[in-house]
Order: sequence, then structure tokens, then C-alpha cells
Amino acid sequence: MKRMISGALLILLMTVISFGCQAMTEEAGAKQGTAYYVAANGNDKHPGTKQKPFRTLKKAASIAKAGTTVYMRGGTYKEKLIVRHSGTKKAPVVFQAYGKEKPVISGASLKGNQADGGLVKIDQKSYITLKGLTVGHIKTNKEDVTPIGIFITGSGKGVKLLNNRVYDIQTTHQNGNAHGIAVYGTKAPAAIEDIEIKGNTVEKLKLGFSEALVLNGNVKKFRVTHNTVRHTDNI
Repeated sequence: MKRMISGALLILLMTVISFGCQAMTEEAGAKQGTAYYVAANGNDKHPGTKQKPFRTLKKAASIAKAGTTVYMRGGTYKEKLIVRHSGTKKAPVVFQAYGKEKPVISGASLKGNQADGGLVKIDQKSYITLKGLTVGHIKTNKEDVTPIGIFITGSGKGVKLLNNRVYDIQTTHQNGNAHGIAVYGTKAPAAIEDIEIKGNTVEKLKLGFSEALVLNGNVKKFRVTHNTVRHTDNI
């Protein structure tokens, strides 16, 4: 009987140790993170490594979950970046330029209502970082379409926009609206909070009745510092 109890305790102890090690490994993995790469000459059938990168931002965003950094190689990406998953405080989702390369997210090929909303959109997501990206070339001549370079909306927390360039966002309609960077809290009483917008350049905009860089609605605990806003025709 004593041997049976000892054996059961040993199995229980080993199980606890096993789960404890697994939890530690998962936590370390989340902190260390996973890296994926996107390149203009990539292929979405690739594994997303530096040697075999993805081709589209859509593919990268679909698998970029907590702890993931997506490195964007230099080149032009003619598509929107729609962030699909939230990160955590310790393991954010990061989209950033690789090294000193200059990836451009371009809306030049978007037509009609496709130009509405954010060329980069973070909707109801938390702990997202965008760093070193160039976003631009989106325009409309329609009154009911509002092009936006980077659009944060809904509710959420922990979003950082660092050292990006947003330019050539335009409305040509006499009653039109456009934004360079816009943060709109639209899910009150839940807020968009803990927002950092730092070191960005917002320029060459035709805004109609709207603003170059705006935080509107239910937004709190934000820091907007060391940004350059120039060559715009409105606020």
C-alpha cells in the first residue's frame, strides 16, 4: 500500500514538474517572440523566413499573433495592412522595417470605395507596434470616402506608432475629408488608451475638412511627441 501511494505521488510530482516546465517554456517563447519576413519578391507559400519570405502583408497579418515581429523588407506593397490579432503587454505584435530598408505600403492602386478608411488599420486590437514604415499614395474624389494613412479605431490599448512616414493622403472633393494618422475611440464606454505616437513624419496631405494627426472620441492616456507635421492644407 505504501509503495502504491509513493508511486502515485511520484507520478503527480512529475506531472506538476512537466506542466511547470511547459509553462516556463511557453512564457519564454512569448517573450522571445517569433519573427516572420515579408518581401516584394517573396511567396505566400514560403515559410516566412528571412531566406524564404512571404509576399503579402495579408499573409503575414493572418499569422502574426502575440510575440510576433513581422520584418518588412524594402519595396512597395500595393495592399492594405489590416492587423488581425492583438498582442499582449509582454509580447506585442510588431510590424517594422527590416534594418535601414524602406518598405512602402501604397494605396495607389486602390479605386473607388477601396480608398475609404485606413491604408493601415488597427480595429479593436491591443498591443500593436508599427515602426519605420512608409504609408501613402491614397486619394479620392468622392465626398463619402475618407482616406486615412494609419487608422486606429474601436477600443484597445498599448498601440505604438514609432518613426513612420505618412504622406500623399488626399481628398480632391470640395466637401471631402482625409487624415494622415487618426485615432477614433468608437466603443464607449470602453476606451482606446495607452497610445504612443512618436517620431513620425506626416506630410504632403490634402485633408479637406479634416486633420493631419487627430485623436478623437473616447481616447485617454496618450503621448504624442517629437512628430513632424508639414505641407498640409488643414489642421
